[in-house]
Amino acid sequence: MTLHTQGFQTLEQVRAFVAGHAPVAFTLTNRASAHAWMADTLRQFDYRHALRADRGVLRQYLSTVTGLSRAQVTRRITQFLVGGRIADRRSTPAAPFPRRYAVEIFVY
Repeated sequence: MTLHTQGFQTLEQVRAFVAGHAPVAFTLTNRASAHAWMADTLRQFDYRHALRADRGVLRQYLSTVTGLSRAQVTRRITQFLVGGRIADRRSTPAAPFPRRYAVEIFVY
């Protein structure tokens, strides 16, 4: 992820961005860098000790920048609060469902 928000040092700047008053250019390059950026942002603004209103602003900011839904951002924040980092749980592809029927052979 390439995000040009180095100037965001206060929650007031984040509020202005969320409200649409601050221009920012960003592009998502891959999921791992997006997760790293989210974790860094949560650390930078001390999400764990932030006020409830400030947490809402940070959630909306993360959702706006990453394009994730509110529920997806909540899951990643919970993962951060429990483990201190955000990891991609989809490291291996899902296994196919086992076959529950037998192949029938028709003889005419």
